[in-house]
Amino acid sequence: MVIYVFSFGRVWDVRVSGNVKLSDFAVEEALSESGLSVGSRWKKVDKNVVENELLKSNPGIALISVNRRGAVAYVEVIESENLGRQEDAGY
Repeated sequence: MVIYVFSFGRVWDVRVSGNVKLSDFAVEEALSESGLSVGSRWKKVDKNVVENELLKSNPGIALISVNRRGAVAYVEVIESENLGRQEDAGY
C-alpha cells in the first residue's frame, strides 16, 4: 500500500523516439534538467516548459513533443537538419 501511494502520480518511464543523431541519454539528461525524469511528480511537470527549455538549450532539436499516457512520458523528437551550423541557416 505504501509503494502504491508513493508511486501514484509519478513518472515511471520516459520513452524517447525520433532521435537518430542525438542519443537517448542526451535527450533524457536534457529532460531531467528541465524537470522531467523518472520519479518526477506529474503535477509538478509543465510539459510546455519542458518542451521550450529543450528547444532553447539544444540546437539539434527542431521540434519536441511530450505526452503522457498513464505513468509513462512519451517524448517525440524531430532533429534539425543542419544541427545548428550557421552556414546552413543563412547567416
